[in-house]
Amino acid sequence: MLTSPVGALFVVLAVMGDASWIRIGLWCGVFVVTFSFHYGMSVHTARRVAGSPTALPGVMNSVSRLVDGFGWGLAGPILAPSSADVELRLKVVLVLAVVGVSGGIVIAGGARYVAQFICSLALPLVVLFAFDGGALTALLVPGLVTTCAVTIGYGWVWNRAVFDATEARMRSAILAQRLETQVRVSEEVAERSRELHLAMSDMARRDDLTGMLNRRGFFQGFQQVDEMARTWHVALLDVDHFKHVNDNFGHAAGDEALRHIARTMLDAVPDHAVLGRLGGEEFALVLPEVTADEMVIVVEQIRTRLDRSPTPGGHALTVSVGIAAGGRGEPWGLTIDQALSRADAAMYRAKASGRDAVVLDEVRS
Repeated sequence: MLTSPVGALFVVLAVMGDASWIRIGLWCGVFVVTFSFHYGMSVHTARRVAGSPTALPGVMNSVSRLVDGFGWGLAGPILAPSSADVELRLKVVLVLAVVGVSGGIVIAGGARYVAQFICSLALPLVVLFAFDGGALTALLVPGLVTTCAVTIGYGWVWNRAVFDATEARMRSAILAQRLETQVRVSEEVAERSRELHLAMSDMARRDDLTGMLNRRGFFQGFQQVDEMARTWHVALLDVDHFKHVNDNFGHAAGDEALRHIARTMLDAVPDHAVLGRLGGEEFALVLPEVTADEMVIVVEQIRTRLDRSPTPGGHALTVSVGIAAGGRGEPWGLTIDQALSRADAAMYRAKASGRDAVVLDEVRS
């Protein structure tokens, strides 16, 4: 935008003294109107279009350039009408040619070329016009030669700079795309590794047969409950006469019976419960922050559901259950091992009393 006012200034300086002040003022008015229109459209569009304020899209660019070019085109007939002498018309044409070509160079090269434009073309030409003494025709040839030489020189430098900049941008874009691809692939690999690690970690904590926590997973969950809850209750459940199922119907029937027991237990306990298979036909359950009566209710639900729902093979199974309490909030302060030992003793009392029963540990130490 700076090049248009600068170019207009040199046009006025070049014809000053030859053209009338009225004509100079008239053209300045035309220039101000057309330049304001072009500048206004550029500013308005620059708010919505990224890039240079001169980057107008589509029809708006064409209209803006047409109005701007019309203003510059009127410089000839206004400043040097057909009635003017030949030297004035040549002077106007030469100045407009120099300003047009040089202005294009400035626009293409950027604001840093404004100084070169002023010093190498417009300023020397205006100085020569001021002292031409009527010898304008003699200045026409060197002026055009200078214009062409500088245009070719700037064009070569600019084209080389554009080529280098374009090549650098392409390389940067390719490198950025490769880096983005590498980052995306790395993130995908890392995500899959995390998923695989979690899956393998979960598999290491799960019982292959029943899908519930295995002995290792159960004790890890039990340890977390002990660290977070003030009190908890643990129950040990042992399937009554399970050996008869394996001996009489085979191990496949025994495996199906264990899966049935696991499904029944999982359906009966709350979501925050820690439930696992310790091995064989022995299961364990931990519930945090519950009373003894609440724990008995949950375990009784498991026992009665098993009583009422035989296995898919038609085998009726019962469980004997022992319950013990522990946690840092209990006055007797039982540890995990102590509570499990008490629950195990209570479970054997349930078996001794006839099986298919729930016994609550009453010992407090």
